[in-house]
Amino acid sequence: MLRSDLELTEGSIISQMISIWTASSHTTSLLLTWMFYFLGKHKDVQQKLREEIRTVVGDEELTPKHLQDLCYTRKCIDETLRCGVVATWGARISENDEKIGDYVVPKNTPILIPIGIQCQDQDIFPDPLTFNPDNFDSEKMKKRRKDFGKFVYSPLGFAGKRVCPGQRDTMVKAQMILVNSSEILN
Repeated sequence: MLRSDLELTEGSIISQMISIWTASSHTTSLLLTWMFYFLGKHKDVQQKLREEIRTVVGDEELTPKHLQDLCYTRKCIDETLRCGVVATWGARISENDEKIGDYVVPKNTPILIPIGIQCQDQDIFPDPLTFNPDNFDSEKMKKRRKDFGKFVYSPLGFAGKRVCPGQRDTMVKAQMILVNSSEILN
């Protein structure tokens, strides 16, 4: 639960910003380690990624609009997070009594969510051990969310106040590094 009685001082805000930046840098380095591994194993994906970067960014200086338009790059990042399982689990406290199958989880019960297992579930991702960025085509993801719920793919936490505070920073840094590394990928 979020506390509203805490005083936000300049020092506490700076401390939180440093914590988020540090954690997202760690996540970004793990993500890129796996990404370069998968790209090295899948030359076809590497080539398609390079072509998208050349087409969208070309010789221009990278802008937020470019990042938004790098759709295949984002699919590669999402597939890397799914296959590489950068965050293996999430922890929560149930805020209400929750029914899961035939079981009732009482309010205030600690819960571990196995993100890694969910990302490798063959009911959700057919052929889950194969690196395939097309798993993240928008129509496929809409169907998964409809069939399995809106949190079917949450590799860095859950929506709203439960998402990793450094998630956006991680995604932007990863895209920027991929764009700047695209020409050396062979």
